[in-house]
Formats: sequence, structure tokens, C-alpha cells
Amino acid sequence: MARPPEPVNRVDALRAGGQVEIGSSGPVAADQSDARLQRSGICPAPARSPSEPPGRFGDLSELSIEELTDVVTRAWGGGRVAGPHRRGARVLLTHLAGFPGPTWQERWDASGLNTPGQRVADIAGPPVGRAGHREAVTRGLRALLCVRAFQPALTALRSNRILGLAETFRMVEGDPFLDRFFDEEARSGRSATVRTAAALDVTYALLSQGIGLRDLTPEALLHYGVESRRLRVTPGVVGTANRLAGGAAWDVLHRMGHFAPGAPHSLKAAYLNGGQRTPTELVDRHHISCAEIRQVLIEYLERRRAECDYSSWSALSLRLVGQFWKQIELIDPGQKDLRLPSHTYEQWVAGLRVRTDGRTRLRPDSILATVRAFYLDLQSWAIEEPDRWAQWAVPCPVRPGTGRRSRAQTAGERADRRPDQGTPAMASHPRGTCRAAAHPSPRHPRSESRDRGRR
Repeated sequence: MARPPEPVNRVDALRAGGQVEIGSSGPVAADQSDARLQRSGICPAPARSPSEPPGRFGDLSELSIEELTDVVTRAWGGGRVAGPHRRGARVLLTHLAGFPGPTWQERWDASGLNTPGQRVADIAGPPVGRAGHREAVTRGLRALLCVRAFQPALTALRSNRILGLAETFRMVEGDPFLDRFFDEEARSGRSATVRTAAALDVTYALLSQGIGLRDLTPEALLHYGVESRRLRVTPGVVGTANRLAGGAAWDVLHRMGHFAPGAPHSLKAAYLNGGQRTPTELVDRHHISCAEIRQVLIEYLERRRAECDYSSWSALSLRLVGQFWKQIELIDPGQKDLRLPSHTYEQWVAGLRVRTDGRTRLRPDSILATVRAFYLDLQSWAIEEPDRWAQWAVPCPVRPGTGRRSRAQTAGERADRRPDQGTPAMASHPRGTCRAAAHPSPRHPRSESRDRGRR
């Protein structure tokens, strides 16, 4: 099968005034590429589907089990080395064959193996006494991923511990672009941990988006990082930390000239700078139905932009558009103005206590304060510009004083609800009881323990 053309240095090609292929959208002129990047418009977006299937073996979607295992054998060069991979692939393919769909991609999607936390090895049974069988199925998954038998979701890649996936994928893919990336990454001088993370990030991005390295655009790699964070599958990140996957891979790709001139030098810079959106983009990401309300929100954000930095402004748009008006439209799709019926408002306030992920919202008052400021601003502007704002100057549904509770008060209430963690209760200590009676404000048990130690 014909191998891909030799790598092209995109920086040199663009400086020479020529055109270079970026992604699967065909040739892009240098000035067009620069304009796209320099307008700070690098927003996360998956890569476009290539015109031809990626990988060395073409379209494998409708091959039989025997034909597909033969492809695995060829990928490993035949002989005894290919045997374990062929057997593991056959086990997994036999399992997938029991699901509906004419292609392996449809059967894979129907199998539920894209579900977060679902391991392919579970096909072989529980871990006790089945370690060898489970390892064989995982090896079969690695083989089928490397030959591009189907396109897995990012959650499937992160849920399975697939040893040696990056290096094996490089070997089977046979792509000079990918070889060059691995060579550049090996010369980077970074630690083995960082180099391994860069190789895996590129491998996961290519497999989950069904592309080759030449189609990996800045937008596609940023999308991979943002999706990893959204799904909470970024390696080494605990809880809700905001670190993005793919930072080391971005550095290597930028250094080797893979991205067009003008691309941010780092993934973090692309996210912070390229993520800056216009008021229209901030509003439209929430899909507001009412055109008149949408326009009011856009103009309101435009007017407020000069008063705060981008981070605060973006947070304002989220509270006002996403957490307020979008929720009002979900409660009452027929609501066409800002004058809210009391039952609609009360239902919205009740829903503020719970976030979309089911957890309790810690500071719903900040949203109420934002909404109240919005209504009061419109009332004030209506005096200055009645022709534009008078029709939107309606009574504010948020009562005065709402949203002014302090962080300390809210934190104290959460501390009272928190179960004791090894600290003796106050009631069992007379001195602590007296102090609590004299000072009824909420106090954390640890603070009380420190006070007793000072006496």
C-alpha cells in the first residue's frame, strides 16, 4: 500500500508564499490561515472526517472476523509474534459480533464499551483466576485500535489500561509524520513521564477523532484537552482541577512546525487567548430561543465588557445567559419578555440549589445578585436611552438584599453540616459548651480544638 508523502515543514511552506494542506479541508492560503489564528479564534473543535480512512489498511468496517484477524496478522508481520494479538482480536470481535449493525463501528458503539469505567477485559470475566484471559482481550483491543478497525470514544481509551499503546500504534500506523513527532519528542530533553504523556495524548487524539497526524489541527488538539477535562479523564488530575491534557504534545508539534504560523506557543495560551469569544458567541453557545431577548443579552454584555477582565466577563455571561435565562426558557418556552410570572421565578430559584451534575451549588446567591444587577442596569439605562431600553425596564424579580450573604457565613453553614472527623463534640466539653453559648456564630470543630489547646 502506498505510504504517505514525506513530512512538509508548514512554516517553510507558508513563508515561501505557497499553500499547505491543513486538516482535511484542502489547501489553505497562508494569509487565510494567519487570519484565522490571529483573530484569537482558536476554539476547541474536533477534526473534520478525512476523505479517506486513516491508517495503512483502509476501510475495515465490513470485513469478516477472519479477514480482520488476517489484517492484524499482517500488521505484526506474521509468525509467532502476531499470534497473541490475533487471538485476542478474535475474542473481542466475536463478542462485538453479537451486537446489531452492519459495521464494526456500529457494533462497537452498541456494545456499551464506550461507557466511562467500562473495561474491555471484563468480557473475559472477573479478575480472580482470569488474569491471562483478561490480558488477552486487552491485547486484542490494542491490536484492533492500531489497525483502525473502529473509532473509540475518549472515555473508552481512558477506561482501559492498554500497555505500550503509543509505540505500538506508531509501528502499525507507518506514518512519517508520526515518526517525526516521536523523534522530535525524544530529543526534547524532558523527563520520561512527560514524553510518555505527550505520545499518549497524540495517540488518543488521533484514535478518538479518527484522523492521521497531518489532520491534527490546533483546534482538534485543544478539543481533545477540553474534552479530557470535561470528562475528568485528564491523567494526573484529581477532582475538578483545570489542567488540560495535551500540553506537552502541543509544545512538540509547535516546535516542529506542524501548526501554521501565528498559532499560540502553548496549549494554555491557545485556551486562554484563543478562547476569548465575542458577546454574540458567548450568548449563542446557550441557544437562546427568543430573538429579542438574545439581542438584549448580547448588547448588555457588549456594554459591560469594558468594566471587567475577560474571565469575569465570561463568568458574567455564564450566570446571566446559561444559568438564568436559558433555564427560564426551559421552564417556560413561551416566555418572550423579562417580566417573569412569580411561579416561573420561584421554580427557577428552587432549581438553583442543584447543579447540572446533581451536586449542591455552593453559592447560588452570586447568580441571584447577577440577575438583580442586570434588571437594575436596564432600568437605569432606560432613563438615559428610553428609545432602546424602556421596553425592557421591568420590575426586578429578585428581592432587595438577596445575594448578599458572605462567604464566611456560607462556609460556616457547610461546616455545621459536615460530620465530625475524629474531633470530640462540643457538648462533651463544658468549656467548649460555654464558649459556644457566648459566641453563637458557626465555628468549625478544628477551630474549637485549637482554642482549647491555647488555654
